[in-house]
Amino acid sequence: MKFHGLDNLRKWLAKNGFTICENTGRSDYNEAEWHAYRSLPSARECETNGPKIALWIKPYVSSAINYEHCEVDITGEAAGLWFNLRVYMAKPDEVMSRLPEIETKLVAAWNALATDGTK
Repeated sequence: MKFHGLDNLRKWLAKNGFTICENTGRSDYNEAEWHAYRSLPSARECETNGPKIALWIKPYVSSAINYEHCEVDITGEAAGLWFNLRVYMAKPDEVMSRLPEIETKLVAAWNALATDGTK
């Protein structure tokens, strides 16, 4: 399937180990047809999904208002509660230039949610 929306970012993410998948929540307000994710071996496990914790990149595009931003997030269960840790309203160029920093900070926040102080 060919995806549209923020093509440079999508191609860059694919070259950097991300899997590109369909944005099933696409609407008239978001023209981006894709999301991207990559496993996070440095992150502790999700209590429900185990080691399947991932970093997600979710683009938002609207040509009507000239809007292009992304969310970068980790979502998982810790101590019986579901958490969604995210960076939002990041410009696509910012995601590409600052992804190592963003990933490090989100993983540190996720790992800090461990109830016993470990991964």
